[in-house]
Amino acid sequence: MLYRDDDIRKDTDINIVEALHQLFLKYNRVHTLGIVLEDIYQTPIWYWMQETYKKTPKNIAFGLHAFVHIDYSLLIYDEVLSDLKKCLDYWNKYRGDLPEFKHFYPPYSKQSNALYKACEEVGLTCLNHGGIYPMYVFHWGELSLKENVERVEQTLIENIKIGN
Repeated sequence: MLYRDDDIRKDTDINIVEALHQLFLKYNRVHTLGIVLEDIYQTPIWYWMQETYKKTPKNIAFGLHAFVHIDYSLLIYDEVLSDLKKCLDYWNKYRGDLPEFKHFYPPYSKQSNALYKACEEVGLTCLNHGGIYPMYVFHWGELSLKENVERVEQTLIENIKIGN
């Protein structure tokens, strides 16, 4: 089971991400972050990712979600390819000790043949929660920190019980 924390961006609340990461450590699961790259470099969440990866590299993973949160399924191949290359150039320039991206998690979980082809061209696997790969995706919306943590912990417990 892949647990994906979506829309990690420059203004993400570190308190929520850290509280959730502590749950993943408690249950020895991998906390996957779907990163929106625009202006994320040298922000508090960027530094949190760097430090957390140094401390717990086996319990955190990073995947590309977008440069700007757009619907890639509406773009033609050349536009998708150009944007993905821009994303990878940015990540590789600033990632420091963070690993290279291996996966792309499309915004809105929408995909297209052009998107799959462009991902393959740049060496990414396109995954979304509507596909065959078991995945639980969480977003924050209007829930409080306590409600977010409780919801994710309940999901972890339920999945552990069934062997995920």
